[in-house]
Amino acid sequence: MKTEKDIMDFQLKVGENIEHFRNLRKLNTKQIAAALNIGEVSYRNIERGISELTLSKMLKIANILKVNYAQILEFDSSMVFNNNGTANVFAHTNNQMEDGYKLCIQQYKEENTFLKNQLKKNIK
Repeated sequence: MKTEKDIMDFQLKVGENIEHFRNLRKLNTKQIAAALNIGEVSYRNIERGISELTLSKMLKIANILKVNYAQILEFDSSMVFNNNGTANVFAHTNNQMEDGYKLCIQQYKEENTFLKNQLKKNIK
């Protein structure tokens, strides 16, 4: 069972990941907050892991940042950034991204198959 600390650590990690993607896209907090129709302080609290992030809000943020929500959840900034925040891209980061995309494609294929089967059942 996850403890309150585990949940808070996870929220913090997700917020940091969102911040990293925002910085990579060269967007500021005001721009993201405006796109989400929330205040800048509320958005900053998401990045700081203070505010609880709903699934719908995470999907909106992922869409704004042009990333998959799974990338926000799984992003390992230590593989891309040095301790001082400067870019430090390793070759295996591309492999991780490729693996992530393959997983997403597989999930979409499975979902597509499921939906096709549902349609067939409903048409009969």
